[in-house]
Amino acid sequence: MEINAQSDNQTVSQTVTGLSTNCSVAFCFNYTGRFGVVSNTPNNDFTVTLSDGVTTYFSVPLDPTAYAVGGWLSFCTNFIATTPAITVAFHGQPHFTDGTQAYQGGAHIDNVSLTQCCCPPRPALNYNLSGNLLVLSWSSECYHLQATDLLSPSTLWQNVAGSSPVSLLISGHPRFFRLVCP
Repeated sequence: MEINAQSDNQTVSQTVTGLSTNCSVAFCFNYTGRFGVVSNTPNNDFTVTLSDGVTTYFSVPLDPTAYAVGGWLSFCTNFIATTPAITVAFHGQPHFTDGTQAYQGGAHIDNVSLTQCCCPPRPALNYNLSGNLLVLSWSSECYHLQATDLLSPSTLWQNVAGSSPVSLLISGHPRFFRLVCP
């Protein structure tokens, strides 16, 4: 895709539907500038915005150098979808400063991806005693184990190293465990 914003603003957008809410979404793309310099800076201003019509997840201004100078750059971020549809918009605007609007500018955008990995239903957390070890196991690779010594409204959970099954030395104080994804 190309944003050719040499003299006028230009927006290219796409609405994506079918997202699962409250699940992590990864948004990535590659980009590079077109030719054109104004006041010793690339004339390749563009902004990428993700929104759902109510919430703007983010809006990031970018001004890449031309491909011949800087090559391709990568942008990647994660967010939690709160609605099943979002709009991805690339908005280019020239940043001429001397009143002349005939400057080249814009950006090339490639390999745009929006991927989502939602967690399957929470599996059962199984336990067995083996001597002085507590062995915890679960059936989903999407989940990992966390533990805490105290349950309260402000509990701080700590990740437990390893994947299922996990063997822990039994101590003299109570511990609490949970499975989280991701």
